[in-house]
Amino acid sequence: ADPLFRSLEKMPFSIPELVRASPCRSSDGTLYTGKKSDVWYAIDPDTGEKLREMSTSGVQSTCPVQRDEGKVVYVGRKEYVLTMFDPRTQAKRWNVTFTDYASASLPPTLPSRDSMHFSANAGSEGTVLTVNTTTGKQVWIHTFPSPVVSVHSVD
Repeated sequence: ADPLFRSLEKMPFSIPELVRASPCRSSDGTLYTGKKSDVWYAIDPDTGEKLREMSTSGVQSTCPVQRDEGKVVYVGRKEYVLTMFDPRTQAKRWNVTFTDYASASLPPTLPSRDSMHFSANAGSEGTVLTVNTTTGKQVWIHTFPSPVVSVHSVD
């Protein structure tokens, strides 16, 4: 049968499970290697601008460095990368990246003095929107390349 027309099959393990088990070898000899990385995005709730990206590699700030002044929205992301190799040829068979978001979340809307933050997902994209609670008008909106599952705030 033509490999392009084979049906999709569910993997016996999730990508995060395989990354946690790596390096490992499957029953057919395939070699698995994986890595997980975590990132926090600090976003200005008034403008929607990304202030910082924080990870184990350090902190990357926007230029010029902007001050939070106590108001910041945090979006956490976990990224799992899994690569499979053929043990005979050492050729890469498959590579996949899976993204998940921090699970400790606040309610879908975050109360603040003069604005309210909303998140929504459509397909593979996620959007965070801030609305002025006095006027009801949109203050800012930002679409991310992956779904937004959690929004975090620091008082």
